[in-house]
Parts: sequence; C-alpha cells; structure tokens
Amino acid sequence: MDYEQLPSLSIITHEQRTTSSPDSDRDAMQILRHTSLYYAHGDIALSAQYSDTVKYIFRVHRLFLTHHSEVFQDKIEALARDDGLPVEEYDGVPLLVLDNEDSSDGVASLLEVFYDVSSLPRRLAAEQRADLPLQLCGLLDISTRYHVQGVVSTIKDHIRKEWPVTLRGWEVRQLEFDSTPILHDVLPEAVSAIQFATEYNIPSILPAAFYLLSITPTNSDWRDQIPKSNVSSARWFSLDDSNAVRFAKGRDAMIAFYLDEAAKLDPGQDQYGFNMLSTHPRCKCDYSPLLLELRLLAVNRHLDCLRALSILSDRCKHDHKLCTSCMTRMRTHFQHMRTEIWKKLPDFFIVREDGNRITWNA
Repeated sequence: MDYEQLPSLSIITHEQRTTSSPDSDRDAMQILRHTSLYYAHGDIALSAQYSDTVKYIFRVHRLFLTHHSEVFQDKIEALARDDGLPVEEYDGVPLLVLDNEDSSDGVASLLEVFYDVSSLPRRLAAEQRADLPLQLCGLLDISTRYHVQGVVSTIKDHIRKEWPVTLRGWEVRQLEFDSTPILHDVLPEAVSAIQFATEYNIPSILPAAFYLLSITPTNSDWRDQIPKSNVSSARWFSLDDSNAVRFAKGRDAMIAFYLDEAAKLDPGQDQYGFNMLSTHPRCKCDYSPLLLELRLLAVNRHLDCLRALSILSDRCKHDHKLCTSCMTRMRTHFQHMRTEIWKKLPDFFIVREDGNRITWNA
C-alpha cells in the first residue's frame, strides 16, 4: 500500500481524551494518509490502526461503503445520531474510527474492491498461487466482519477450486506438477491451504491438500528452497498441532490400507503349482516380484500411492511378464486401489463437515 506521512498531524478520539495519561498525550499519534484512497471530494474519513502509535486515514465516499456493506451503513448512521457529543472530524469531514482488529492493510484492500470490483479477480490472477491463502487472509477477515459476501464467496471459491475433489482432477493436477519446471511459489502449497481451510471452514480442500503433504518429504521445507526450485516443499513449521496429528495419523492409515490391499493380490497356488485366482486354467505367472515391489514401495514414508499404482499398472506386462488374464486382473485391482484410496482420504485424514464426513467423489 502507498501512504503519505504527515508527521505534524495528530488525532485523539473522544475515548482517548477521557482515558489518556499525560504521557500518552505528549506522544502524539502518528498519522499516515493513503495516497490513492484519499479523495479530496470524499465525504467521510476512516481511521484504521496499524500499531499502538500509527494510524492510517482514508478519505472516501460513503455511497461506496453503504452500497457494499450494511455494517458500514450502520456505523455511519450511528455517527449522525444526536447523543450530545460532537462528531469527530478529520480534514472537514466526519471521522469513523474503525475497530483495532480492522488493520489498515485490510481496510485498504476492501476499499480497493469497493471502488473497482475487477481489482479482486486481477489480484487473484496476479498473486503467486502458493501464497494466495496467506495473502488473502486479511481481506477475507475484514470482508467477513463487514458482511461483504461477494468478496468472501469469490475468495473461498477461488482457493477451493485450486484443490481437486475427484481422482481425475488430481490426475490433471499431477500432470501440472510434472510439466512445471519450477514448483516453488508457482503451484499451490499444502500447509497454507490446510491452515486456510481449517480457519475458514472449507473442508473440501483438506483431503487433496493432506495427500499432497503426505508425498512431500519432511526435510523439504519451504524456507530452505530457492525461488526457482523444482523441488516440492511445504511450510512444515506453520502446521498447527491439531493438523499435524491429523496428518500423521492419516498418512499411517493410508499406507496401512495400501499394504492390506496389496496383500489381497497374492493368489496362492494349488497342488500343481497353478495360480488359484487366475481365470487361465494353466497359469503359472510368478507374482512374487510384483508383490515384493509393492511392499518395498511402502517403505518410503512419502509414497505417492496413486502414482505408484498407476506406474505398476503400466508395467505389468513388460516388466513382470504376466499373462493376459493376470495382467487384466492386476490392472483392475490397481485401479480399484487407486479409487478406494482417493475415496477414503477424508477417512484417513479425519475430515468432516458439520459433524459428518464430507461427500467425496472418485
């Protein structure tokens, strides 16, 4: 944000006059005037706090405030009530002192949207996708407090669409990962998305975000990656305790399910050495190398189950020399495993919505 410093000005509200100490009176509040959101013909001024000693002033038009927000309308109407106290003014117009929780940056972001509704879509397109959940928190918080539902919905929908809810959608996202030479800062980042979804109750984000986190090495921290790195990383130290437990339990449950399903592939043999589950009457395909590979893959705590099963499905014929019947059976089971893993992500990572498990599509 751009601000013009006015060191010679000071402002003290009615409440501050009645409660301030001599020491605080001597320390004049520093005032910063916003250069692009201070209109000479504006008919109301807003004061938003930056710190204990710094406030920012916006001079705007009350029509824009009341048009977009009923909360602003109520606050402005309250200024005009005859309660026996003079109306605070700044630069010849009424002054509305906003609550301390309304940060100056948040107020500026909201006012920019009020004056130019297209600024929000442009901002969503311009920001680095990995940083969006972090950059939009201030605007989302103040939009929620001032009941600006259009902004709230736009932000939540945009972040929600970054995270697929179908297996096919995840496969498309995987192709995006594979085709992007620079991952850092460019593609969505899991921890910031998880924290955002938890804070603002968007549970549909969580399963895919937790899955991405589960396949990210824990020693690949966001702070250690260079801006143009092609290594997947996460803001591990930003993950709160509750989500850290959810992540650890979910990853263990997913690997356990993977191993249980892999064990079902062992067909066993009859007394003549033929595979008991093969539809071919004289099949002697050796499943042991494939089963061993499946189990060894699970040693990797960051196993990408969905990708591994897809690769193994393609390799059944050439690398493991399976007959047509066994190859078909293996591929069918691998696809079943992939579908079930995706469906069960909300169960693995304990994701619920309104007390119930969320609807999840394969």
